[in-house]
Amino acid sequence: MECADCEIRFKQSVRRNCAVLLSFYLTVIAGHIRSAAAQNNHEPLIGCTEVFMHHFFHLRRAAVLACAMLLSAAAAFPTAAVQQAEKSDAAANDSPMLALTFDDGPSEKNTGRILDVLEANGAKATFFVIGRNIAPCADVLVRARKMGCEIGNHTYDHKKLSDLSGEGIARQLEKTDEAIEGILGIRPSLVRAPCGRCSAYVASCLDRPIILWSIDTRDWEYACSRRGGTPQNRDKIVRSVLEHARDGDIILMHDIYSLTADCVSQIVPKLCEMGFRLVTVSEMMESRRIELQGGTIYHNGR
Repeated sequence: MECADCEIRFKQSVRRNCAVLLSFYLTVIAGHIRSAAAQNNHEPLIGCTEVFMHHFFHLRRAAVLACAMLLSAAAAFPTAAVQQAEKSDAAANDSPMLALTFDDGPSEKNTGRILDVLEANGAKATFFVIGRNIAPCADVLVRARKMGCEIGNHTYDHKKLSDLSGEGIARQLEKTDEAIEGILGIRPSLVRAPCGRCSAYVASCLDRPIILWSIDTRDWEYACSRRGGTPQNRDKIVRSVLEHARDGDIILMHDIYSLTADCVSQIVPKLCEMGFRLVTVSEMMESRRIELQGGTIYHNGR
């Protein structure tokens, strides 16, 4: 917006200066014509014509100069705007990034709370959803997608993939793909194996990038413990992120727990204050020029 305003002001200034320049030459010509007419009482027309022709060349030169200035301004500002945009993109790419990821949802209540926090802070996340949970929470999935969040495949029943045949693994992914496509009209490009168990055999059966993590908050362990959502457990989860997060990390959490939603309300604003951009997994990988390959495991964006 500032660049566009600057362009408008500059071109207006050029036009004003050109108008002043042309007015000056016309005034000079008129003055010389009157002077010539006064000095050539017997042949005023010849004198005026000679003066006009003499100054016509100056006038034409001024007009050419004015056009050149306008063309130069028009050509220069788009280039400047492009350069400014490129600098902004480069700065964004150079800023530290994190990918928050949430497994086992969606959850009508807790995923919604997490989306509230993300939206309030201009952040995004990647949600690896379980197929059987999708239909009851279709509105949550639609909202996440509209916010720019990414949806990944976390199988249909959260089964241990290493216990399944190749066909069984394919069915788990296909059913979830169909459930997501039925709601969003797209098929997910990323997959996460339940519990992160991904042997070489399982990886060979998957036709898309396999996203694991570099920071495990262990929120599921604290949420299922006897202490549950105590302040001590919340503090442990929050510190596991804030004290260890670095550029390119993929952070594991689970959006089915209210404890996790409580922690996210503290984690996200603080990460933003620390200068991190919270983006989707695919955005971070693309920004870091990491080309994702099917059947390959990724733990971070470094």
